[in-house]
Amino acid sequence: MINEYDLDFVVSDQRVLFSSRAPGVLRQIDFDIYLNSEQIVIVSGVRRCGKSTLLRQFADRLGNDFVYANFDDERLLHFEVSDFSTLLTLWHKQNASRNVIIDEIQNIPQWERFVRRIHDAL
Repeated sequence: MINEYDLDFVVSDQRVLFSSRAPGVLRQIDFDIYLNSEQIVIVSGVRRCGKSTLLRQFADRLGNDFVYANFDDERLLHFEVSDFSTLLTLWHKQNASRNVIIDEIQNIPQWERFVRRIHDAL
């Protein structure tokens, strides 16, 4: 379990780092198809193929209208399913956006239920 103060620091720090990264080589896809979808959009692929870079390119099209978390961060090693509620509260304080970008979510057991819950709530 992670305390709210530490989680807030990590999520805020991640957002700054993510937003400051170079967007990489622009992909030749129609981003609007995915950004305008009412469905959950999952980016999957083998390691090191550019999934995080693609997420960064999606973020560019959203401006500041998104929340972000990366679960490949050692500061979140003790993140538990019960911490998702705290994360959601922090995201609402940061930016009450409907656009949620999550990287490496598979590192957290039972992540599917959280994603489903926030999708249903939005």
